[in-house]
Amino acid sequence: MTDEPLERENAFREVNSAMVLLLLLLGAAFGAVILLWSPLNIHGWSANHRRFAKTSPFVLWAVLMCAQTALWLLVVVWLGPTFRRVWPATGKRRELLRLRSEALASTIAIAVVVTAFALGSSLTQGMKHRRDYMPGHEWKVGLLTGVGVFVGLFAAWGIWLVHAKLTELAERVDRKGLTSEDALHDFLIHKARLKRFLGALGAILGLLVLATAAQRQTVLAYDHKLHCTPICPKNFQPIDYGYQLVLIYGLFFSILIVVVYLPTHLSLTNFGNQIRDQFFPDVSPSAPEWRERTANREKLGSLLELDIGPLGRLKASAAILTPLISGLVGLLLK
Repeated sequence: MTDEPLERENAFREVNSAMVLLLLLLGAAFGAVILLWSPLNIHGWSANHRRFAKTSPFVLWAVLMCAQTALWLLVVVWLGPTFRRVWPATGKRRELLRLRSEALASTIAIAVVVTAFALGSSLTQGMKHRRDYMPGHEWKVGLLTGVGVFVGLFAAWGIWLVHAKLTELAERVDRKGLTSEDALHDFLIHKARLKRFLGALGAILGLLVLATAAQRQTVLAYDHKLHCTPICPKNFQPIDYGYQLVLIYGLFFSILIVVVYLPTHLSLTNFGNQIRDQFFPDVSPSAPEWRERTANREKLGSLLELDIGPLGRLKASAAILTPLISGLVGLLLK
């Protein structure tokens, strides 16, 4: 049985602009509250902090942080119906166990790699010497980073869920348990779902890299203001926070997107080839219908985009380029 029509998934597209704007404002407000909050006045905003909060580097960084939280809420609401549709239905124990084992292992592996990368970059770039450019910046940025990781994994899990669905559908085609028309219907649905999750993941990571570039500029600006007001001493040495780290972040997350997406792309291509073989089985070049059959196979393959490789599809969705471009844009903040 194929997937039901996508009324619930498409319902969000019918929401008017006011609803989208409301979601963005609510998400941005959440980020602003976290950044400006001073619980029990433990981390009070000193006069120096209040003056620095009015400077352009801090304002740019704060705006990008709020833009991230706005995007996160929009992504969760937008992809929520799609996520529920690709989650294994009750009773499909085999599919659920396969999904859990694959997604759990992938989540742990990515978490370990990201943590090792973050710790390594912090040690090599001297991040432990960051100035307190905002009261309680360590726990505030840490909290928002944790929320961002959750939303990013939400999009990544969506890609893995689509992978599990495609694997199941391919097995049903092998067992002749799915007609050609139903298989084509499911293929187009899951390809659209995959594009949504992939585009969301690229946007999340891209904005993360851009915010990191803005944070670097904020740290450097506060360090300069702290030591160079009113005059810089001759022996002043700025904090070690090179722009190379931002580029490394962009490259790292671009590679991470490829790692998350590649298995699903291979499953999508395999399922598409099965559909093409069902509609137009391959024949020998000596067969009289070979020319017509080959032309039909090429047309269907073009419709299903089977000739597009993983990098081509990633470029088309701009997912792989977004983090790296954000890192390059960050050079403008140098």
